[in-house]
Amino acid sequence: MKLNKGALKLCAVYTVYCFALIALGCFVSDFKGQLFLNSLAYLPALLPFCWLGLDQTVGPHSWINSVFFFYPASLVVVYWFGATISALRRLLTRLQEPSAPIDDDPPGWRPH
Repeated sequence: MKLNKGALKLCAVYTVYCFALIALGCFVSDFKGQLFLNSLAYLPALLPFCWLGLDQTVGPHSWINSVFFFYPASLVVVYWFGATISALRRLLTRLQEPSAPIDDDPPGWRPH
């Protein structure tokens, strides 16, 4: 299986972003500030998770409310998003390539 380079680059950027927010959250003494920074760090997984209504089924002390679930889930979402962007970019470049004009004759063709 060949991995998408653009999606992997986006995953690397997300990893730096996530760990920077978690590290910043360690220096915040306010619990609400820590919760806000952690929510921003795991936003790619939290959005579809809440949109599907799964946040209501999980208890506050469940294993799903941990970094061991949200970081890999966020990586999957970010990889999918990056692969989609990369595919759209390839499609647009393929559509913008100049095509041969219609009135051009093929090589070697001579009118009689």
